[in-house]
Amino acid sequence: MTFFVSKIIFMKKSRLKLLFILTISVSLSGYLFFTNTNKKEEIKISEFKKLVLANIEALAHSESGGGSTVCIGNGSIDCFGDKVEFMYSGFSLDGF
Repeated sequence: MTFFVSKIIFMKKSRLKLLFILTISVSLSGYLFFTNTNKKEEIKISEFKKLVLANIEALAHSESGGGSTVCIGNGSIDCFGDKVEFMYSGFSLDGF
């Protein structure tokens, strides 16, 4: 009889240990999943901010390249409604 009682107690302890290990495992995996998801969201937000700033800069320049275009002299080239001899555009200091 005592053999069966000790066997039952051993099985209960084994189940309790298994339940404890399972609980820790599920908690840890849930924590890692949510922290990884938050990092991905932070990256998405960062990329979104970069995109918004790029769009604002694009809207700040005129459609014909106003910020980085220089018109020189009198001639036959149309430059913002004026006829000029030379029109330089497309240069920028962003790479420096």
